[in-house]
Amino acid sequence: MYERLLGWARELDLGTPIAARLFDDILRMMLDRQGKRIGEFVTPEPVATLMLSLANPKSGDRIYDPCFGFGELLVGAVRQLGAAAWLASPHHRADVQVAEVFGVEINRVAYAVGLCRALLAGADRPGFALADALERPLPRRRSADGFDCILAAPPWGGRINHPSAGRFPFPSRNTESLFLQHVMANLRRGGRAVVVLPENALHRTGDRRLRKALLSEYSVDAVVSLPDGAFAPWTGVAASLVVFRRAEPRPAVRFVSISSMAWEEKTGDDGGDRVRDEDRGESHDAGACGHGFPDGEVARGGAEPAVAKAGEGVGSGKRRVHRFELLWLLPKLFQSRHEVLAGPYLPGVEVWEAPVRELAQRDYELVAKKSGSEALDAEIERLVALDPSLKVERL
Repeated sequence: MYERLLGWARELDLGTPIAARLFDDILRMMLDRQGKRIGEFVTPEPVATLMLSLANPKSGDRIYDPCFGFGELLVGAVRQLGAAAWLASPHHRADVQVAEVFGVEINRVAYAVGLCRALLAGADRPGFALADALERPLPRRRSADGFDCILAAPPWGGRINHPSAGRFPFPSRNTESLFLQHVMANLRRGGRAVVVLPENALHRTGDRRLRKALLSEYSVDAVVSLPDGAFAPWTGVAASLVVFRRAEPRPAVRFVSISSMAWEEKTGDDGGDRVRDEDRGESHDAGACGHGFPDGEVARGGAEPAVAKAGEGVGSGKRRVHRFELLWLLPKLFQSRHEVLAGPYLPGVEVWEAPVRELAQRDYELVAKKSGSEALDAEIERLVALDPSLKVERL
């Protein structure tokens, strides 16, 4: 079936939007028929959109996915950068540096589909390889061989005796743990990564040293807990996005928890009417937003993000906001120090920070759950923000 699709793609004009859309539409129909059998090669479009918005790939970057599957993340990056170049003013357009796109995929069919999609999207000589990324030697010179932006949704749940596991600083039989170390090792100084991990990888005892190394050697900017069903119908496993940079470690990690209501539905100005995206027949290309968390930095003060403007946010009663816009707004939360903004303006989204010293006392767990004191502090801050005249004194 996929061979016929690839054969048909040879007749298409590479780099044209119509050809890319036709290929994606036919691929989507084929995926619907295949069901869970091909889930490991697919990153759902909303998840890919959010990952790209957080990673914010830029022109001139070396962009990498060590397990690209059907190429949703890399294709989204190519489209996002293409849109940015098109929007640039004519005399600046020539100055836009072409990003280099690299990827590795072990499955022959997925590799061919991902490569074809990247070429149709306009990628210029993508550096794709049919191989096992975990068998590739770790880079000796990250400044030359590493990457500025890494996006990865590694396979989960595999317990293997990988022949190359001993080369990693923290040998493991869990594939996602090895892929996380692969990403960490390939990240250039100042580079940023967004990796999807199952929740058990963020708290299991066997990965304690790995999480400690991540928090002590990298800047872990955020952990975004995705809602149940984010990877449906491929899997129901709970998952989170880990957003980090190869930079000076931060003293605290910002956690974001997204409810199923916030993820799946639209909120309207009637306060109760909610319409699903698929009911409206809408579709959106992954990576079309591309506004995020510039270089992964969290603002240290100054202006509040757009979501903080009274009367304009989600659920404010002024306008209708659908999931695609919600995915664009979520990274804005990381640009504000005021976690209370998530409540009134993004219903069903919680944001808070946890000091790394407290995470150390919990075996460096990176699960998005509040301790009792954190939950209390958040509630007090929310109440004070709603009523500034409220006085709270600690006993």
